[in-house]
Amino acid sequence: MLSVDWLNPASLVAEVFNFSREYIAVASTFAFFSILYANAGELSYYVCKMFFQNILNIFFSSIEVLGRENIPQHGPVIFSGNHMNQFVDGAVALVTCPHKLNFLVAASSFKMMIVGHFARLMNAVPVHRPIDNASRATGKINFIGMKLLGKGTTFKKIDLRDRIRPVKSKNEYKIIEVISDEEAVLGMDKGDADPMDEIICQGKDKFVEFDILAWVDQASVFSNVHTAIHKGESVIIFPEGGSHDNTDLLPLKGGVAAIAYGALSDHVCIVPVGLNYFRGHRFRGRVVVEYGTPIYITKEIAHTFQTSKREAYTTLLSQLATGMRSVLVTADSYDDLKLIHTARRLYQRSSTRITTQRRQDLARRFSMAHRILK
Repeated sequence: MLSVDWLNPASLVAEVFNFSREYIAVASTFAFFSILYANAGELSYYVCKMFFQNILNIFFSSIEVLGRENIPQHGPVIFSGNHMNQFVDGAVALVTCPHKLNFLVAASSFKMMIVGHFARLMNAVPVHRPIDNASRATGKINFIGMKLLGKGTTFKKIDLRDRIRPVKSKNEYKIIEVISDEEAVLGMDKGDADPMDEIICQGKDKFVEFDILAWVDQASVFSNVHTAIHKGESVIIFPEGGSHDNTDLLPLKGGVAAIAYGALSDHVCIVPVGLNYFRGHRFRGRVVVEYGTPIYITKEIAHTFQTSKREAYTTLLSQLATGMRSVLVTADSYDDLKLIHTARRLYQRSSTRITTQRRQDLARRFSMAHRILK
């Protein structure tokens, strides 16, 4: 139609209304760039998705997806994944999930040159974490059960919303009562590490330095996430709180539960995501991404939330931890994990080729048996 004037729409309109075709060209150009600007977010998201798809196809020998049928086709979904491979986890989730995802990214990552640019292109929500603003406190501390003892400390100046962390520990702890500048009582929320298990500070005279993790108001983060869910969009969150190289899940943080309960009216569900890496830190490793059975907030749990938020959070996080372990192969250590996969390979007949789903199920069964026998 554009090759001949008598079929060219612009020529026909210009001839019928007797004005120059340049007006149509200007109007069309303006409309084109307006549409491009209005859909810049969508365009940048899918450009990033195509880019990471190619990068991951080069780095990994295979990326297999299991349980895709468990993902609801419509409505908002909260995807909850384990966090073992820093920024690679987000990229793998991006390219394997059929839904458009809203990412929650640490605010400190926005300051990184490459990661920050990609986070902005994908319109990620920045999360200011207390750990990013940790400051060294005066004095030293020691744990005696649930009591916190100090030397040269000023516990009375600590905000009870703040948390403390021994310098050589990955765990952080909550103070619920200050008795004096050198004595306080510790408490636990769901997902917190048990102070009784803190190895670093055990010992009558063993005091260590510690950091204070100042409390951060996350109201704006929850507001942005709930707005996206209300629009019917999906969100991915890594509730362990940070990347790690453990062979089992870390205690889950309460943020995912707060997001889910805050979106009760939107009938949101939580889909566990298992990111299983095989030689994942090496070139041409393998990844198996498994989506688990959706977790819905029942009327009973919703009623519990109205009467006791703490109990409701505990119930939902327990369900989520179980759901996430159902799509992972976990163990107490790397040696145990190697033993589990070795047993699975010995059990499997060499002449029989089994599916990836069957292989994962077998490994989980051997993991369960190993925990029982151990």
